[in-house]
Amino acid sequence: MHLTTVYRALIALTEAGVVHAVHGPGPTRYGLTGEPHHHTFCQQCGQVTAIANEHLTETVRRLAELTGLQPDSAGSLLAYGRCEGCSA
Repeated sequence: MHLTTVYRALIALTEAGVVHAVHGPGPTRYGLTGEPHHHTFCQQCGQVTAIANEHLTETVRRLAELTGLQPDSAGSLLAYGRCEGCSA
């Protein structure tokens, strides 16, 4: 299968709401869409971690209050930093 076919399929699935895209430095990552959730991105090793929405409800509310920043259309935010392994 040609890579163009794969990426076109991913774009179509994203538009249909079946998968979501995580845009960050480097390649776009895709995951199955389920409950809204957030992601962290390690700027050193590139590790992406999903965090359940319920764990950040108050943080997201406070960010919106302080900055006006709202989650994207999939209901998620992307936070950058360094993971535990890279921070050691």
